[in-house]
Amino acid sequence: MIEKIKIELIKRKSLLAISSIIICLLIIFFLVFNLIFESETTIQSDESQTDFYISHASSLQSSLVSDENENKNKQETVVTTSIFVDVKGAVQLPGVYEINSETRLTDVIILAGGFLPTADQSKVNLSQKLTDQMMITIPVLGAENSNIDTNNKEGNLPIVSSPLNETNETQTDKVNLNTADIVELQTLSGIGEKKAERILQYRQEKGSFKTVEELKEVSGIGDKTFEALAEFISVGTD
Repeated sequence: MIEKIKIELIKRKSLLAISSIIICLLIIFFLVFNLIFESETTIQSDESQTDFYISHASSLQSSLVSDENENKNKQETVVTTSIFVDVKGAVQLPGVYEINSETRLTDVIILAGGFLPTADQSKVNLSQKLTDQMMITIPVLGAENSNIDTNNKEGNLPIVSSPLNETNETQTDKVNLNTADIVELQTLSGIGEKKAERILQYRQEKGSFKTVEELKEVSGIGDKTFEALAEFISVGTD
């Protein structure tokens, strides 16, 4: 009887052991299957994202190229906008200059060869932005300027400047030897391009004309030429 009980216990222990092994194997199988399934899902997701970006690559590239071209066109528009300003007065090379619309006065002064020694730089706002058809007159030391901007809130005297108009052109019938450019000088009777260049060169080397009679010191201008010009010229103090 006891032996039968022992045999029965051994059988039950064997069954429990086998059942435990089977359960462990099932758990391991389930875990492995779950890992494989998740891995395949991740791979499929990555492949889907890859396919999405590949399929949309051309449209994305076109969009980027379009934006880049638009930015370039905007930059080119800014760079190619040109204006013209007329620089007069106490500078080395008076004349009309083509500049960029973003150019400041300091750059135009450089283009005009810089200030003459007689320039009144205290009345010049070098940071001033310029507009098309602006006439810029660099004042001479001691000269009274009626065109100074009275709307300057800070009270500092800016550069004497204004767009060209009929009022400016008819303020005086005389040509100012200290502010006239080569074109204005050639409007005088008997003054051609070469003599006009000599007057500008004299002004650069000697400074402003103190009197109209000083014009006779310019090479090529004698008494007769001066007499013909006397009533049409001034030095800004008449």
